[in-house]
Order: sequence, then structure tokens, then C-alpha cells
Amino acid sequence: MTHEEYLATIVNNAQMLPGINFLADLLGKDDEEDDRPEGDFDYTADVIRGALFLASLQMSDELFSDLRLLDRKYADEVPKNILIEDTMVLCGLPQRYAHRYDILFAQRFLMAVADVSSYMTNGWVALPTVAHQMAFNLLLNNAEAVVDALTASDDRVVPIWRGIMDMALFRDKDFELLYDPKFDGIEDIQDSKARYENLNFDDWFSPFFGPDSGPLPSPYPQKDT
Repeated sequence: MTHEEYLATIVNNAQMLPGINFLADLLGKDDEEDDRPEGDFDYTADVIRGALFLASLQMSDELFSDLRLLDRKYADEVPKNILIEDTMVLCGLPQRYAHRYDILFAQRFLMAVADVSSYMTNGWVALPTVAHQMAFNLLLNNAEAVVDALTASDDRVVPIWRGIMDMALFRDKDFELLYDPKFDGIEDIQDSKARYENLNFDDWFSPFFGPDSGPLPSPYPQKDT
């Protein structure tokens, strides 16, 4: 498959994610001329949605692979000193909690990825937990790599699309502090004024919202036993 054919396939896959068909407007299609970023908004949105569709498929497959690896580990079929770097998706989560990424966690995170994929397919809702934020962030990272590789010299793509999506579709990106060793322990702050919400590992799947004030995750990611 040529580069052009692969790009056409990606663009065609955009129709598979109608839940985020507002992306062109989000990127600035309806902005005033003076405030509008450069680029083709409809084309950029299609490339992004197509890349996210591919990222969703790949990440789901890779998480199943991670689960099989963990299952073999706990069944003594591989050495106990298996490293997080041996996984395909879990290795993209904060390293400080690598020792907590067991089979149950991987199953719950897989369902969070499934939730986010459903939001992109059936209708976007606010990301309900830190785990869902991390899942969407990883999906965007994978999609961004595809978009960059396919459109490196394509001036039709809105160059600041990732920043716009980060600003609009995340409640916050406090979870990124967990990747930075300088902020080790920040998740344990108890001071209500300085505390970052739900960054403690045990709270990653806890909803930000109550049942009457915002979306909830599907049942399985909330399962803790």
C-alpha cells in the first residue's frame, strides 16, 4: 500500500467515529477569520478521527497481549522479574506505579479504553476518571504519531490540533504530574487547597462526578476486587 493509499484509508475510517464529528468546529472552522488557525479543518478532523480509530483498535489488541503476558507471569510460565517495559500499553503509564499494574488493573484499564472508544463512536462525554483521561491521552499519543508520519509535509493539517484537543476534551491534565519524578508524592497531598483530585493510584477509577452531576464509567472499571 502506498503512502497516499494508506492516508486515504485513514481518512475514510473517520466515518467510524461519529461521536467526535465536532472536531472540525473545535479546531476553529467556525471561528472568526482573524482568530482561525491555518489549515483545512474538515480534512484535519478526518485524519485525526481516522488515526484515533486505528489507535483504538491497536491499543485494545495490545492490552489483550499485555493481559496474556501478565497471565503467564502469574502462572509461573515466564520469569517473575518481567519488567513493565515488556508490556505494550501498560509501559505508557506512570512508572512509579508499575508494581501495581497487575491482571485486575489491566482488565479495568482495558475497559476504560473501551469506554473512551465508545464515547468517540456513540457520542462524546466528559472523561469520568483519571484512568479514562490516561486512556484517551495514550490514544491521542498513538494517533498523533500516525498523523505526524502521514502529513509531515501536508500544509492542510491544522498544526496546533493536539493542543486544541487537550484544552477542550480534558477536564485537566493533572495526571501528567505522575510521569514527572519531581512531583513524586504529589498524589498523597491531603491539603484540600493544594490537593490534586484522584491522582492517588487507588482513586484512578473513581468518578470525578456524582450520578446526578456528570457521566459515570461503565461498571467494570469501577470494580476494585
